[in-house]
Amino acid sequence: MRPRWLLLAVSLVCLLVLFPASALSQQQRAELHATCGAATADGVMSPGEWDDAGVVAMWIPSTTEAEAALAELGLEGIEREVSLAQPPVVTAWLYAMNDESHLYLGQRMNLDSVVADPLNWNAYGTLLFMDEPDALDGDWEAPNCGPPRPGEGDYLIYEYWEGGLSLISEEFTPHRAGNFSCLPSLSPIPGVNWAMAPGSLFVEWEVDLNASDVDKVGLGDCLLIFSKLTGSVCPQGADCADMGNWVLGKGWWPHATVDAPDILGMLCLDPCEVEFVPEPGSIFLLGSGLAGLAGYAALRWRGRE
Repeated sequence: MRPRWLLLAVSLVCLLVLFPASALSQQQRAELHATCGAATADGVMSPGEWDDAGVVAMWIPSTTEAEAALAELGLEGIEREVSLAQPPVVTAWLYAMNDESHLYLGQRMNLDSVVADPLNWNAYGTLLFMDEPDALDGDWEAPNCGPPRPGEGDYLIYEYWEGGLSLISEEFTPHRAGNFSCLPSLSPIPGVNWAMAPGSLFVEWEVDLNASDVDKVGLGDCLLIFSKLTGSVCPQGADCADMGNWVLGKGWWPHATVDAPDILGMLCLDPCEVEFVPEPGSIFLLGSGLAGLAGYAALRWRGRE
């Protein structure tokens, strides 16, 4: 073998060590990083509270898209089917932070163009999750209403106000399946605090990484989630008895177009570190690979002279 070809081969091996084949072959998913930080689950987006959080825009489905995707996920029975006015522009975001013991999520829908009647609004938030590595094989449903699957489930929270009367509920379903009547649910949700507010329909989650069912992940780990926020408000001064006056918003992450668990996005909990210092071995491999490629290029150029 010619020296330059040997040099090229060794250089490529050095570089490929840094990028294992398993990482290259992983299924591509939407990804969100929870940055190091903390929030208070009070339903108020306090100034600066989420400024440093990881954030992604949520998908705003059309009515037809929403109905089709909900049917695929077995969630169509949850939503109230009413005729609601659509605001000119709806945008929604999902925020994520974590510390050594908790995961903090914020779901925000922008209905700022509407001054909401504080006595007439409703919203619900959903989180589908899988944090058990063995569950990543795609075995999402428990067939025939079987026993709960570990490390996967639904969190559902709901707050409804009409004329000053309110209904607030929450439940945890240990695993997903097409028939919700089969599934045991727990309320209140173990290890989870939450709060929501009208106006921009902001929902805050505080998930205990030790006391909740999301207990298989820690700093530097990843889990799979699907986030959904749906809400509607009656504009102040409108006839709230006429549901046609209400304004609806929906926000999902990621884009839900295929069956679970493929629709789930990857949420990674960033370590709380100030800066990353590469290992000496990694620096040596990278330097050797780059130097080798430079040497190969020099030999190839010299060979042309």
